Amino acid sequence: MRKMILVATCVLALVGPTVVLGEGSEANADELLLALLSDSRGVPVIHRGGLPEGLEMELPEASRLVGSAEWPDRSRIIVRLEASLEEARTALVKSLESQGWVVTAGKIYGFVHQEIYNASLCREEREALNLWVEPAGSGASLASLGYRKAWKKSPCLLHPYLGLHNHSGADIFPTLVAPGGARKWGGGGGGTSSWRKPGDSHYRATVLESALSVPELIEHYGEQMKQAGWKLTDQVVGEEASVQFWTLKGEKGKEFFGTFVVLELSDGTVEANLRITLK
Repeated sequence: MRKMILVATCVLALVGPTVVLGEGSEANADELLLALLSDSRGVPVIHRGGLPEGLEMELPEASRLVGSAEWPDRSRIIVRLEASLEEARTALVKSLESQGWVVTAGKIYGFVHQEIYNASLCREEREALNLWVEPAGSGASLASLGYRKAWKKSPCLLHPYLGLHNHSGADIFPTLVAPGGARKWGGGGGGTSSWRKPGDSHYRATVLESALSVPELIEHYGEQMKQAGWKLTDQVVGEEASVQFWTLKGEKGKEFFGTFVVLELSDGTVEANLRITLK
């Protein structure tokens, strides 16, 4: 039974479904959950309350190692912490840094369904660790750590101190959390790979299904823009389409201009789009 619970937790951390157990036996449920975790690389080895074979890792206080799933070329480690998202991420990163890991990238930027903290870390040139922390209810947090020891395309081969998002424009984008109860999907993004010359720009977009109106949605996201340090310069608010104009003072005197558009689509969903340009 404990193994079944652990596998369910791993599945939840990876893909987020709700697992409903019917009248079948525990063995059948265990077989189903293992199948959900399997992929082209095969079925993982499950370590109940333990780390993958050969990996040593010290965890911070107020944390509990739920267990891990180990494939031939990668592993997924699940940890529960009785702490808020930011506190949990800070504690985990501090603990990992004391063990020789170097942070190469931080918080997720752009449109997200719920507030999630992540960090990418490197060690010994080719070891890579990707940390995700999300809410687990009742003030607790659930951390998922994806580990790879030595793989040919490891981002750590570039340089152990280079951030994974340094050239994607993501570092300028605020984190924009969808309103409660909203469904979010698609949208994408793109643009220039860096902020080198005036006119360089990058955009992010998402499609939402929400009970909030267009004016309420742009106000919801606008508050998060302000919290991220952006200054509102003008706006036009309508029932079917709204637009806001923002500015941000960056490092080395750089100034960024943001255009935030919220548009109601013909099927009743809403598209939110933020484009940032270097002035």
